[in-house]
Amino acid sequence: ALGFRTHEAGGNFVLARHPEFSGEFLQTELHKRKIAVRRFPGGLTTEHIRITVPPMPVVEQFTDALAEIVQA
Repeated sequence: ALGFRTHEAGGNFVLARHPEFSGEFLQTELHKRKIAVRRFPGGLTTEHIRITVPPMPVVEQFTDALAEIVQA
C-alpha cells in the first residue's frame, strides 16, 4: 500500500505514516492537491497523518495523489 504503515482506529479515520516521508511533508503535498489531512505534532504521532475515511470516489482521488507523491 505505497509503503504506508497504518494503525487500527476505532472511528472513521486511519492514522498512517510513511518510512521515507515526514508527516509534515505529506500534509503539505496533499494540501497542494486540495486534500485535507490532519497531523498531531509531538509525541508518538508526530510523523503520522490522520485520514478521515471519505466516500469511494474521493478515496480514489486520495490514493492517486499519495501515489504521485511517494513515487515521484
